[in-house]
Amino acid sequence: MPHAQKLRNDASTTLRRRVWVLFSLAGLAVTGVIAASLLLALRTIGPQAAAALLLYGGGAIFVLVLLLALAWQAVDEKLARPVLQWARLLQVVAASADAHPSPSDRPSLAWLNPLDAALHDVAEALHRARTEQDAQLAAATQAASRRQLQLEAVLRDLNVGVVVCNAGHDVLLYNQQALQMLQAPITLGLGRPLQDSLDLDPVRQALDLLDAWQGEPDARHGPSEPIAELRLQTQHGTPSALDARLSRVRDLEARPAGYVLTLTPAATPAAPRTEAPIQAPRISAATPMSARPDFYDFDLFSQPVSPVQAGSLLRNLPFVVFDTETTGLEPSNGDRIVQIAGVRVLHGRALAGESFDQLVNPQRPIPARSTAIHGITEAMVADAPDITTVLPAFTAFTRGSVLVAHNAAFDLKFITLQQDRCGVNFDNPVLDTVLLSAFLFDPSAQHTLDALCARLNLEISDRHTALGDAQATAAVFTRMLDLLEARGVHTLADALAVSARMHAIRRSQARY
Repeated sequence: MPHAQKLRNDASTTLRRRVWVLFSLAGLAVTGVIAASLLLALRTIGPQAAAALLLYGGGAIFVLVLLLALAWQAVDEKLARPVLQWARLLQVVAASADAHPSPSDRPSLAWLNPLDAALHDVAEALHRARTEQDAQLAAATQAASRRQLQLEAVLRDLNVGVVVCNAGHDVLLYNQQALQMLQAPITLGLGRPLQDSLDLDPVRQALDLLDAWQGEPDARHGPSEPIAELRLQTQHGTPSALDARLSRVRDLEARPAGYVLTLTPAATPAAPRTEAPIQAPRISAATPMSARPDFYDFDLFSQPVSPVQAGSLLRNLPFVVFDTETTGLEPSNGDRIVQIAGVRVLHGRALAGESFDQLVNPQRPIPARSTAIHGITEAMVADAPDITTVLPAFTAFTRGSVLVAHNAAFDLKFITLQQDRCGVNFDNPVLDTVLLSAFLFDPSAQHTLDALCARLNLEISDRHTALGDAQATAAVFTRMLDLLEARGVHTLADALAVSARMHAIRRSQARY
């Protein structure tokens, strides 16, 4: 029997017994005190009072024991039994979403009204949680099946062969084109070794080269993830050569977990099978390792992106969460942007592969006190484009999106002061995570980006870089979407309304 279950059974069988023992001990204690009192009185008064003391003392003992017995019965009936019944009921509700006893079936703890109401709330919450969990699981299963069909349709219509393998060279995915190109209808299958369908020596050679390859250093993005280009030869049917591209699949800790092969027919004929591999793999750089791009969103088949309108649901709107780094804190006195970055958020998730990150030449000195914060030196921006080039590009990146920033008024001031000079117009709706935080939490609480990340249990990195702060703000904002919905904020108009209300409250607070 599991230890937790044994403890529950023991508690059920001993609770009432412990209450009975407690009252029994109280009865014995009372009897002992009265008996001792009688003996003391007898010694003081003398033997002539023995009959009276015995009569009245015995009566007192009888009455007190009777009262204790009645009290025990009441406690047992009104407290101990209902507690045990509630414990069993909550165990049943916790174990099954189908169990939902009616209010008449629930025990009453009339002596503990607050606890009784709380237990009713807990029972309802458990039932709702299990029901919602089952519904979410069913919806997720249905969504996974739908995405599987969509992925199968996409893979089926590709004009290249695709094979995905794990680190042990077992096939995890392949499409019809790969099956035809490898001419291995019998040996190519899910969970089967790729070596049954293809000579793995060139693949292993390419993987060794990929793992040993060192990318060009990049202080912002880290080393690049390489791609191997190689030529393979089929092992079945008519000999044919295939041009292949091979890239690593990595786990969340960036460790090699497998690889992807994309295949196309080679332009030149195949070499005889007895010869060595046609050519050595060639390695080239691809995308940065640190960027985990999201190159698909099958939800868009059934949930298209909503246009930016007041009545649009927040969940369906596209957002660009952005941040700037500047030469100082006074845009009206000549301070300028030295870096601007943004991250797209769609359907409640930040798209890691769709970001904007650009250094800007401010065409003025960068004070040392500002460099100490964001780490950007004049040498770093010497060859960077100026704001007249960067701002139009950023405008294009944000087109059709709601802008989100932490303390948005600060960043927008730097932008709007330059928009006429750059020939652009930022008319996007803007949400400020500071104001949304003031609505969700206490308006007088701390609403710094660090405080919000700590409050929402988010890890933060690359602070005081435009991209790092934009990513942190995007993580905060996506967490806020659930909280806003729970507070009745569903549309863009709702979010703008509560933001305006919090802005007024914070302005009034600043007067005191």
